[in-house]
Amino acid sequence: MDPKPYVIDVVDMSGEGGAHFKEMLKNYGGGASVESKMIEIYAMSNAVARMIDLVMAAAEGQYGSIKILGLWGHGLVDARHVGVGVHAVTGGWSGADHGSTLSYRTLTALGPALGRLRGYFAPDGRFEIRGCGVARGDGFETMKLLAYQWDVEVQGGEGNGQGLDWGPPVWSVARGGRTATKIAGKPYDRRL
Repeated sequence: MDPKPYVIDVVDMSGEGGAHFKEMLKNYGGGASVESKMIEIYAMSNAVARMIDLVMAAAEGQYGSIKILGLWGHGLVDARHVGVGVHAVTGGWSGADHGSTLSYRTLTALGPALGRLRGYFAPDGRFEIRGCGVARGDGFETMKLLAYQWDVEVQGGEGNGQGLDWGPPVWSVARGGRTATKIAGKPYDRRL
C-alpha cells in the first residue's frame, strides 16, 4: 500500500513575516490533491534539528510520503539587502548564521542528524527553500548538501520573493546533489 502523501509547509513565526506567510498559505485555495499540513516554528537555537523532528512527526512516520516540503521565512541579507545564500529557519532576515539557519556550516555540523529525513520524500518529492537570495553565495553548496542528504530535489531562488512567488532566477538541485539547473519557478501551487 502506498503511503498517504503530504504537502508540509514550515513557517518561521519569529519575525514580522510569519503571520503574513501563515495567512497567505491558509487562505490559498489551490485545491491540493494531497493533505496539507502547516508547522509553525518559533525562535530557538536548534531550529534546524527541531524542524526535522516536526516534519517527521507531521509525516506520521511514513516513508515516501512527502510530496512537497516548503520552508517559508527570510533569507539572510547583507547591508544592501542582497541575499547571501542562507535561510533563517527562525530568527528573521537580520539574524546571524547559527543553529537556526540552513547554511552549509550549520548543516555540516548536524552530521548524521541531518540525514534523518532521508526516505521520507516521495520519489517525485521536492524541498522548496522559500526565502530571499537562498540560491546565492554558499546557497548552492547548502542546496547540494540537502539534495544529497535527503535524496530529494531542492529548489531555491536567487532574488527577493514577493508573497507566494519565487525570487527568480530559480535553481533546482537534482536528487543526490550532483546537478543544478535554472528552472521556471512555478508560483505556489499545491495542485499536484
